[in-house]
Amino acid sequence: MKLNPNDPETLNILGHILWKKGDLEGGKNCFEESVKKKPNLRGLRYLSIILRSLPCERKDKPANVQRSLELAKQALTLDLKDGESWCR
Repeated sequence: MKLNPNDPETLNILGHILWKKGDLEGGKNCFEESVKKKPNLRGLRYLSIILRSLPCERKDKPANVQRSLELAKQALTLDLKDGESWCR
């Protein structure tokens, strides 16, 4: 199987693997690239979650949470009935 690095879903899969292995920054980069190529539910949802999980200085936390909320809202606009976006 050949993976296409320009496919947003491929980037989402790689981002999810990196995130679960503890590489939050690597996962974040994959999700950002995925969303940049094409706004998509999974990329937006996971990027929102990862931003809230990133260790950061206290002064950076409000900006991360604000961006996370904006991404979560974007994810919901793509599929209002998606239960995973609502429960995380």
